Amino acid sequence: MGPAADDRHLRHVVSRLAALSNVRWSLADEYDLVKSEPAEQWHHFADVIRAYARRTAGATSPCRNRSAASGR
Repeated sequence: MGPAADDRHLRHVVSRLAALSNVRWSLADEYDLVKSEPAEQWHHFADVIRAYARRTAGATSPCRNRSAASGR
């Protein structure tokens, strides 16, 4: 895929998964295993994940929601 298709696919996946409270984002293993992408591209992927995960999940984090529901 080209860069535009990569971004489109990543935004789609992040938008779908960010709505779930039990999803944690980690690029640690992928960064080490996939040698075809330069470090700058991994930083770009992380930026896209941060931006779209926040936008989709809203301003409150799942941890805050659970704490408020449990009365803590």
